[in-house]
Amino acid sequence: MNPILNKMGANANEQKKLLMECVSMLEKYVNRFPAEKGCASFSGEDMKLWKEVYFPKLVQTDILLDGKFFCGTSSGNCGIGTDGYFTGYEFFQFIYRAYKALYELEKASQMR
Repeated sequence: MNPILNKMGANANEQKKLLMECVSMLEKYVNRFPAEKGCASFSGEDMKLWKEVYFPKLVQTDILLDGKFFCGTSSGNCGIGTDGYFTGYEFFQFIYRAYKALYELEKASQMR
């Protein structure tokens, strides 16, 4: 079985909903690149959601391996990180991983 699905376990439906909400939030930031040079960040309520919901429940649980992709360990501010700031390549790597996790969940649910 896929390692992402193993981490989700019995909570796969909850995690899928959370991933879908996170992707919806992320999609609002796609058009910032390549217009913005350097780093961008989440704003307002999105920053709060990132720090309080999506980062702890998706990244710190290793469902989405954002920081480990960039650093090899989960140090906090690699990738999008705890600060909610990101470069274009960090952002697109993260959103790709989120879409891939959703695809894997959908594929697994169709095989049941």
